[in-house]
Amino acid sequence: MLAVLLALAVACGCGGGDDGAATSRPVPPGSTAPGGRPLSVRQRAVRAAVAYAEEANYGVTFKSMESKVAGGWAKVVVTALEVPKEEVLSFTVFLRQLPDGNWEVAKSGTNITPEDLPDGVPEDLFE
Repeated sequence: MLAVLLALAVACGCGGGDDGAATSRPVPPGSTAPGGRPLSVRQRAVRAAVAYAEEANYGVTFKSMESKVAGGWAKVVVTALEVPKEEVLSFTVFLRQLPDGNWEVAKSGTNITPEDLPDGVPEDLFE
């Protein structure tokens, strides 16, 4: 049953690579980190990527495994929680920062290369 649900999740778009610019759920400007500190740019990008993954995969909870931010772009690797090790659901979300500070999903999927993204994406994200 779990294998069928994971296959359905993959087919519904988590790893399919989204060329359309889908704006992630906004992270309210007043959002804070534990202890009441304002969220960093990286934390806001991570929250946006996790929210995107969870919206694309109804009922699945994700966490960030890796994140980098450079030049108004972010790369966040997200992985589903509570799935068997042999059925790990993991993919990368590339986001660009909008003028209002929110993040827009530029592409998601696996094995994304610089050629798959618009010009101007910092090479640092691929190191």
